[in-house]
Formats: sequence, C-alpha cells, structure tokens
Amino acid sequence: MTDEPSATRETGRIEAFSDAVFAIAITLLVLDLRVPAPGRFAETLLSDWSSYLAYLAAFATIASIWLHHHTVFRRIARVEPAVLLLNLLLLLGVSVVPWPTSLIAAAVREGTRSDQIAAVAVYTLVSLVVSASWTGLEFTLAARPRLLVDPADTGWMRLHGYQAMLAAIPILVAGALVFVSPIASLLVFVAVPAYFIAVVSTTGWRRPRD
Repeated sequence: MTDEPSATRETGRIEAFSDAVFAIAITLLVLDLRVPAPGRFAETLLSDWSSYLAYLAAFATIASIWLHHHTVFRRIARVEPAVLLLNLLLLLGVSVVPWPTSLIAAAVREGTRSDQIAAVAVYTLVSLVVSASWTGLEFTLAARPRLLVDPADTGWMRLHGYQAMLAAIPILVAGALVFVSPIASLLVFVAVPAYFIAVVSTTGWRRPRD
C-alpha cells in the first residue's frame, strides 16, 4: 500500500487557508490608525504621521507577499508536507506583521530611542522570517519538479528563491538604519516590498505552459 495519496494533494485548501490569513492580517493593520479626539482632528492627524508610514510599510509587505504567493501557487500542481510546513512558516510571518507595525508606530510617536531600536529589530526579525520561508519554499519546489504544473518552471522557482534570499540584505540595512533614523528604516521597509510588487507586475504573471 503506497502513502502517495497522503503525501501529495491538490493546492485548493492551502490557497484558501493562506488567503484567509492574508485577509485577516491586512485588515488588522488599520486598527493602529487612531480616531482623533473631537476638536483636535488636524493636530492628531498630523502628529500620527508615523502610524501612516508604518501602516504603508506593513500593507506593502503583506501585499507583495500575497501577490507573489498567488504567482507561485499558480505554478504548483500538488503539495507535499515540506511545502505545507514552509507555507505555514511564511504565514507565521504574515500573521505577526501587524504587531511590529504597532510597535514602530508607537515608538516613533512617543517612545524612547531604545524603544525605536527594539521595535525596528522586531520588524526586521519578522521580515527575515518571511524572506527565509520564501527562500526555503521556492528552492524546495525547484528541487521537486513533480510538484509543478510545468516541470520547466524549476528555473523560475530557483530564480525567485535567490531573489528572496537577497531580500535579506536590504532588510538588514533597514534594521541597521534605525541607529541613524527610524524613519529611514521605515522608508526602506516600504521600498523593499514596493520593489517586489514591481517585479511581480512585470515578470510574475507569465502563465505556466500547458
């Protein structure tokens, strides 16, 4: 009796579950945007600019992950336990993103220098978890062409695995920039997912070959 049916299966459930996590995480981000007190709308809106920048960085991060997740899973015919586990690690990073976003917004708005460093360190760590999970997932798929709709897409997976690995460099740069300016760190955290959104928009939508 073979264990193949339990080792491989279609991707519908994993995509639906992943989309639910993305939707919840990206919705939770808005909870950190405060409603101004009556009579102080203009003052509060202006003073909360760090919350808006942190929100933009986190939204762009989750959006870029979701877009790439969609392009990757269009190329997968079935999954194995390694793919499931690495996808869960990726979702762990996604689900945690709202927390360091709130930390950074609060630290920049009214925290001490050590608060700002700690908040950016947490955001950097979460971003590295996402980068590592993408790297592992795409290299795993590149090594297992039997899981792909088109086995020739192993090259595509390998290329994007290297890109995910290299993403750790600007993430670490963003983390180090907090010692210069936490705003500079946030701007890099916005720029990194913006770059990957552009990559997906220009190169990620090629349909797998029949």
